[in-house]
Amino acid sequence: MERVVDAVRRPEYTGDRRCWACTLVNGAVLAAAVAAVALGGWPLGAAALAVVGAAVIALRGYLVPYTPRFAPRIVDPLPVSIGPDHDRGPGSGDSLGATVETGEEVLETLVAAGVVGVEGEQVVLDGGFEEEWHAEMATLRERDADALADAVLSVADAADARTVRDGGEWIVLSDGSGTFEGESWLSRPLAIAETAAVRSLEGWLDDPAARLAAAGSLRAFLETCPACERPLEESTTASCCGGYTDPTDTPDDVLVCTACDARLVRF
Repeated sequence: MERVVDAVRRPEYTGDRRCWACTLVNGAVLAAAVAAVALGGWPLGAAALAVVGAAVIALRGYLVPYTPRFAPRIVDPLPVSIGPDHDRGPGSGDSLGATVETGEEVLETLVAAGVVGVEGEQVVLDGGFEEEWHAEMATLRERDADALADAVLSVADAADARTVRDGGEWIVLSDGSGTFEGESWLSRPLAIAETAAVRSLEGWLDDPAARLAAAGSLRAFLETCPACERPLEESTTASCCGGYTDPTDTPDDVLVCTACDARLVRF
């Protein structure tokens, strides 16, 4: 039985990667099929179909073949939320400090301070700054969640910080308003990277606001995860099923740590 279960299981479509649009569509199809069999005078067959179908959806993520190709498009127009809000909260990729500066303005500031340099068509980190930054990340990496939250709050423009465990470890910064809009959710890798960047920038930039604005941009120079040191991988903001249901937009390219399930860079 264990071999059968392992053969059916599709971890890429289940667990944290489960697409609830696919689950909803397949659940509706299964319910309709079970009802049809029951109305046809086969109650035991309907019960068996319900059990097997539910098991397949649980193990594979979907029952109907090719569901990942069409389910997101079916569910997207519905006036309900099927999955988590990736614009806010866990996975949102928030940053330590909100800024109105453009990427070009941040780059100009960093170049003027000598933090980065331009070599041909490439932008590279100053060797000295890079060494300082990675040393700070190594120090913060050893801290537990509460100690890391204290370190984040010490450099952030926020009223308080707390630790939340919701499918992972998060540092939640609040502006004190008590509203969801006044919060920023930072994954552990992101919190380590940006807090270390702000600390390292103290000897390079005098303006605290400029240091906060630059911290997010510096994540583009990461090659390994600040929390577990594994190489970052290229991915996309498309849904877990490979679908992208907004016709006015296209997925972004991102760098993620698959071990920490965290997005570090969004291009």
